[in-house]
Amino acid sequence: MNGEANGAEEKSRLFVYENQGMDMEVLSEENEYLFSGVIGKPTSSGKEVRIELRRGDEIPVSIQEKDRIKLVTDKRAGSNQIAVVNGTVTECGKTFIYMAPEGAEQYTEGRKHFRIWVKGECLVRRDGSQEDDLCHTADISLTGIRILSRQEYEPGEKITIRGLKLIENGKIHTFPAEIVRKAGEEKGGWNTYGCAFREMPVRAEDMLCHDIFALELDRRRKKGRPN
Repeated sequence: MNGEANGAEEKSRLFVYENQGMDMEVLSEENEYLFSGVIGKPTSSGKEVRIELRRGDEIPVSIQEKDRIKLVTDKRAGSNQIAVVNGTVTECGKTFIYMAPEGAEQYTEGRKHFRIWVKGECLVRRDGSQEDDLCHTADISLTGIRILSRQEYEPGEKITIRGLKLIENGKIHTFPAEIVRKAGEEKGGWNTYGCAFREMPVRAEDMLCHDIFALELDRRRKKGRPN
């Protein structure tokens, strides 16, 4: 058993050593978003790694030594993998923490940005309009969303998507998007549209990434459970 634990620790240390400078999200053990960071240098012993604050003024005061946390990375640059590194906080500073990595898992997806199936509702408003269109959601990724609407939209139309909730007790999202294509027509007069996210505020982007990662981690946990 100790051999397996040591092997997991070595694997996670190797991952953070090879990926210094990579952006990632820091989550609690319960998948709550804490802050956005950058993987820094390991300590001289190699047993701990420094995580620098990427956005904001300081590390949340709620983070304490001995807290269990997760680093979730999305290798956006031409890769189809995400990675989750588990560990324990060993030191807290104003703009950094040190973490002892204890295990790392890498997931390969079938496309550059994995898509999560979501059944819900959202409001869609054309730029320059005051009217909202009640739509259904089909799936979402880090780069876009697929919606179902009874309205007719054209590729290139700019819209704002509001009132989207992805996880229980989670944030209600609002973000700008663009209609990319009409993907088909469903029964009952519902049209399916693929939408790409446009530039959004940093905080809104961070929270959207957090909720999508949380959905994906939950899906993988359920997939791994025995029936």
